[in-house]
Formats: sequence, structure tokens, C-alpha cells
Amino acid sequence: MRKLVLALALVLIGVRAEALLVFEQPPDPAGGVLPSSWFPPDGSDNDQWVYDSFVLDTTAPITEVHWRGGYQYVGFGLVTNFTLTFYATNITGSEPDCGLPGDGDHYLARYDVGGTAGQVYAGNFGGTAMYDYQYALPQPFQAAAGVKYWIQIEGEVDGSPFWGMAQGTGGNNSHFRYVRGTHMFSFWPHDAAFSLYTTGEPTYTITTMEAPAGAGTTTGDGAYPPGSQATVVATPNAGWGFVNWTEGGVPVSNAADYTFVVDADRDLVANFMTAYTVTTSAQPAIGGVTGGDGLYNSGASVTVTAAANPSWDFVNWTEGGLPVSTSPVYTFTAAADRILVANFALAAGVVLFDFDSSVLYAPLPLDLASGGLTAHLYVTGIYSYYIQYADFVGFTPSGFGGLCLYPSSMFSADLLIDFGAPIVDFSIKFAPQEYNCNDTATLRVTASMGGVTIGTSTATADQPGTWPTGTLAFSSAEPFDHVLLHYDADPPTCQDFIRAFMVDNMLATKAVASGVDDAGAAPLLQDPVAYPNPFAGETTLSFDLPRAGAVSVSLYDLQGRLVRTLLDGAPLASGSRELVWDGRDDSGRSTANGVYLCRVQTEEGAQTARLVLLKQQ
Repeated sequence: MRKLVLALALVLIGVRAEALLVFEQPPDPAGGVLPSSWFPPDGSDNDQWVYDSFVLDTTAPITEVHWRGGYQYVGFGLVTNFTLTFYATNITGSEPDCGLPGDGDHYLARYDVGGTAGQVYAGNFGGTAMYDYQYALPQPFQAAAGVKYWIQIEGEVDGSPFWGMAQGTGGNNSHFRYVRGTHMFSFWPHDAAFSLYTTGEPTYTITTMEAPAGAGTTTGDGAYPPGSQATVVATPNAGWGFVNWTEGGVPVSNAADYTFVVDADRDLVANFMTAYTVTTSAQPAIGGVTGGDGLYNSGASVTVTAAANPSWDFVNWTEGGLPVSTSPVYTFTAAADRILVANFALAAGVVLFDFDSSVLYAPLPLDLASGGLTAHLYVTGIYSYYIQYADFVGFTPSGFGGLCLYPSSMFSADLLIDFGAPIVDFSIKFAPQEYNCNDTATLRVTASMGGVTIGTSTATADQPGTWPTGTLAFSSAEPFDHVLLHYDADPPTCQDFIRAFMVDNMLATKAVASGVDDAGAAPLLQDPVAYPNPFAGETTLSFDLPRAGAVSVSLYDLQGRLVRTLLDGAPLASGSRELVWDGRDDSGRSTANGVYLCRVQTEEGAQTARLVLLKQQ
């Protein structure tokens, strides 16, 4: 029902005399609950969200929202807070224009109630105890006549999320719903019980515009009651940046989102100027993190930053494959769009096993080789792991990519790894499967050498939720060659029945041989040298070996992917050595122009050189 009525069918808690009803869907006397709540802070598979549409007959600022609700099941937790959200309608004309709750959601306006919205017992309907709620919006929602909007009222429940809105009448007998456990949006029967009010007081008018024309868009226009808050928002179009808000030519705010108390009519102008977009990324993604992305007005000072993750070193910034800075803190003046890549390389002696070169769906046991180090992965018992896509669960866990090692069942299975040479540092990304939990499981790694335990450590994921990610690591001055990964404990607040975890991006640092040989020879003294460099066809790599030993020489691109192996643990005598690289990968294919990393690995450590391939176009 979309009409202004004087008799309020949905009587909740003392409506102010000046409030006017502009829309209502009264509660259904037969009762019934439409679940619309979640379990903070990270949610559960029982979370559900209800969206219901409304259309006003006249343009009006919505200043109050009233609703009725109750508990689908009692004894599982009480509502502690509400969030009210208004949405536009998408291009189909039948659904709200929204994203996944808490993940890419977009909306017209959102209000955090900060409590239980004056909860009052309303009676028992259809065997369900119902409660009435009301909330005065601190900033009116500007609703235009004849436009379909959607409202979503979401309860936060201190326990299993079984609060919901009461079933209503007078609408189209339908609502839209998202169920987290199934990750699905769908239409469900019944209206939701809510009513919308506007002010009966005189209002002030807020008007906005952009300058120059076409440089951007502005929102926040409308009628506002005296003393209410208004927020005007300036959004630049591509190639433009926001400068400030002015009124009568006088600056009033430098914030694109300008909030103020309404006490008069106002005509505001959002001013824009030419701007440029700066985008940064890390290569490989697991090597480090970058910052400084954004839109910068022409002539502004821009600083981008790169921070290496443990076991990685920052190499340089490149743009279009060409180096532009060797400083992790790079400052320049905004004069064009920039796409910058921070390149990272493994620290000396560190070897990466990312599983990407493994055979998809291959089960354990599994043998891997990388950087002159071998790893034998296996399990004991009837449950195991196999190679799977990292996004197999519907998304890619943070720190994962390409292929990963995935559990073959929901039951706990220890993962064991034997290394072909002693190591002193070990780390691996992990993601445990968790259900309806607000904290995470504990994983344990135990390291040993020749069957003798060296030590152990534990880790939990940083962010709780389904498949949260963390890093399990162990370091020791005493070398070890075997690790065991174990699901050590369930989340403290949830006895999880799925005791499985997947892993990716394993790092191992080889132990450095101590002492020198009889002649007193030192380890590799300097970085390998390439000449010519840059090169177009082939280049010669030169390096010195102070003493005989096994040597591996490998070439990687800036994504950390192995391109060519020139030597793989070959025994060499001491002295100067030279190798030629013809710019081709291990399959004999010509590689693309760009920067490559040449790593020479000996028993004492590793050194790296940067090569630049610039073939004539």
C-alpha cells in the first residue's frame, strides 16, 4: 500500500506528532519471521539478509523507519545492533542493485543504529513473540516519487543468527533474500513488515552542481528538516580529480564527502581539475605489498611504497617492463597515469615451492624440486592431499595462487615433508576449513633432523571465517630436514567438525655450510656478471667459485616463475665459470622483452643478477 494515511495501522513506539507516514506494510496478524541477521564479527553459514521494495507516491525525505521482528528460534542469541540500508533497483527492474553482504556491497545509504532501536514487546502472533522497533535517521534518505527502492534491515545477533523481520501485508507478497550458507540470492514469498515516515516540519533545500560541467557528478540534493545532517558527495569522472566545495565562490570544504548541519537553503558547487591514476602491484604477489595507489590531481606529489615479505627482497620499480627506481619509497610528480610494478626476489638461500609446476589432481606422495632443493611430501594414514586450483573453494584465499595442495577429506591428516638438504627456516601459507566460528583453528609444525626433534611452533589465521589464511613458520639455528604439519586444535568457541586445511607457497632456507676449505677459500664473493646487459640475442654469465661444489643456475621472470635452468646441482671445480643464455626458456621458446633474475646457488648460499632482454622490434 503506497498512500499517506492518517490512521497509523502499524503503531510501534510513540511517533512524533510531526512525523507523516508515507509508506507501510503492516505486520501479518498470523505471524511468521523472515530471517535477516548475521553473527558478527565474521559471520556464519546461517546468516541471511532480507531486502524488500517500496515506491513512494510523492517525493519526500525519509526521516524515520519503523519495523517489527522476532526470533525464528529462541535461545540462540539476542540482537545487539541493527543496520538499515537503502538500495536502488538494478537494470532488471525487479532486484536490488547490491553486492554480496560485506564483500563488494554497494548501496545508496546505510545507517548503523548503534543499539536495539527501542525494542518493545508487541505481543505473540502465530506462536512467535514479536517486538517493535523504530529509528530516526540522523540524515534523511532522499526518496523520489515513483522510483522503486529497496530496504534491508539487518540484525547483529550475539549467537546463532535467528532474528528476522515479521511477515507483512499490503505489498507484492514477495521479498529478495541472500543466504550465506548457499551463497545464493533468490525471491521468497511474503512481505516484510515496516513503515517509512517523513517530517511534517518545514524543510530547507540543498542543491549541488559540478564545475566544470561534465567533470564529475554530485549527490545529496533534496529537502532536509532543520537541524538534520546532510552529506553531499562529489565523484570525479575519469581523468578528473576533486578540488573543493564552494558556496558563492567561497571554499567551504576540501572533503569530497562534505557533511554539515542543515540550517538554511544552500547552493554548493563541487570543483574538479585534471587528475591522474596511479596503480601499483607486487610481482610476484607473494613477494611483498605495495601502497600509494589512487587518483592524484595534476602537479601533486605522489609517493608509492613497497615492503618485502619475510624471505623476499625488494628489487626495483618498473613501468612497462622498464626500471624506473631502485628505492622502495619512490616519489614523483603526477603528470600522467602510471602503472607501477614493485618487483621482489627471493632472499639468498631461500627456495620457493608454489606447486604451480605440479600435475593438476596429482595425489600425495609427491616429489618437488626447486632452486637445487628437493622436497618429498607424503602422509601417514588413510586421508591425504592432492593438487588443486587455489580458487577451488569459490575464491582464492589470501596468499594463495595458481595451484595448491588441497585436502582429500574433511578429516584431519598430517602433512609430512622431507627435504633433500638441511634447512634453517620453513614457512607455508595455510587455510583451515571452518564452519560458523568466530575464531580459528591452531596448526602446528614440528621440525626434526635425523629423527631428532629440533623444535615446534603454532599459528592461527589472522581473520576468522571460512578458509581463513595464515602463515605457519619455524626457524632454528640448528638445521633440520623434516617437518610435520598437524591440525592441533579446534577454534576455541566452536568444535569444528571439519579438521582439514589446504596449503600453498612453501618457503625453505637452505642451511649454509660452516667454515672454509683447507685452502681457506671463502664462499661466493660477488654477484654474477652478465655481458652484454641489456642484450638482444644472448648474454654470457660469469661467476667465481672459490671452492668446488654443487652449483645450480636458474633464471626467473619478475613473477617468480622459473624460465630456464642452466645448471641443476651440477658438480663444478673451483675457479671462474661462464654460461651462455640465449634468451629462451626450458622449452626452447623465445622469451619476451623484460627483466629477468639470474640466481647462482651454491652450498654456501646464493647470489642474484638482473638481466634485461631488449630484442629489436
